Amino acid sequence: ALLAKFSMLVVVPVIGAVLVMLFCQAGARRLRVVRDAAIAAVSLLLVVQAAYFFHNRTLTPGDLKWISDAFPGSTHSVTTVVRTARWLLPTDMVMGIYWQLHHARIGHPAGLLGMYSDHGWWYYFPVAFCLKTTIPFLALSVLSLVWATQRLLRKREWRWLMLLLPFLLYTLLMLSSPIDIGVRHYLPGYIPLIILSAAMLAFLLRHRRTVARYAAIIALAWM
Repeated sequence: ALLAKFSMLVVVPVIGAVLVMLFCQAGARRLRVVRDAAIAAVSLLLVVQAAYFFHNRTLTPGDLKWISDAFPGSTHSVTTVVRTARWLLPTDMVMGIYWQLHHARIGHPAGLLGMYSDHGWWYYFPVAFCLKTTIPFLALSVLSLVWATQRLLRKREWRWLMLLLPFLLYTLLMLSSPIDIGVRHYLPGYIPLIILSAAMLAFLLRHRRTVARYAAIIALAWM
């Protein structure tokens, strides 16, 4: 995920929070949680480094000039962070993260329904999702969100939080983004929607009412 989109950096603190929660609940198995967390962290670093061919170059004069121009008020701190972080992550990845932060600050020319802006609109991605998504998947997405929320609130099926929370967090992140240049930036939000839709269809196929099973079959055929 990190190698596909810089916005997936949000996954790191989320997984960190989950590991802390598991550690607090583990009791006598805390050492196992620490071991698994260490394995996950090392695996993450190895995969990311391998994608960049383990190339941790030093900062060039061009890099230093760009940092100075992009972050004039915090040039020293940004340079220090990059030089420190490159011992764990590829230099080009760290510079790419800072480029994205700079990009978000200055904005990007975008258009929506005849309007133009450099800092986008908070409702851009909901509109883009509705207009760019096929009708059956759009309908299934909305219905599965309602269905899963109902199962969570009425039947106390807490497992649905594992899908609803990531979807909500990523959607909120995208609503605050000033870079509105395509629905592709929202593609990670499709993943929980696909799983929720599949779960709802599986539920309908097992339902005792014939009309529910037919509805699932029609939805699948339409897709």
